[in-house]
Amino acid sequence: AVVASVAYTRSDEELKQVLADQTDLFREMGPGGPLHGSLFWKLQQILKHGRIYNADDFQRHMHWFAMGLTFREAFEKTGRVLTISATPVRSRGRRAVPMQLNYISTPHVDIASAVCASACVPGLIDPVELLEKDPIDGSLRPYHFPDADTGARIRLRDGSFESDVPLQALA
Repeated sequence: AVVASVAYTRSDEELKQVLADQTDLFREMGPGGPLHGSLFWKLQQILKHGRIYNADDFQRHMHWFAMGLTFREAFEKTGRVLTISATPVRSRGRRAVPMQLNYISTPHVDIASAVCASACVPGLIDPVELLEKDPIDGSLRPYHFPDADTGARIRLRDGSFESDVPLQALA
């Protein structure tokens, strides 16, 4: 999802520039990037917090990769289609159907938050809420699920938790 978000949010010319001059890419993926830290530091984080990375920090890094765009904005800019799979965290044994996040089903969702949700696996990053861009002022706010039966916030994790490849949803 991280690599796909770079290709999805950039025009052909912008993508050629990123690949030709990899300075920005190395800065974002380097020691201060989203997967930073020594093996010892990562072990400490797991023992102390139960996960390696803080979701807010990881998502902040994802904004460079996704250029701060929503699925609709990126589709209108590039004409490319990206679908990211994420699974709502449910309780009491109810199985959750993976969501397919794209410009059709979730047009105003911030791509960086979708990428972060797809990276949420136990021990790496805790489940997160999706963010959407306010159409009036462009600020980010928690995504409102249209079919949510309660006012509770829904947190998401990697889309492969309930099914490896959600073939029915993708069809």
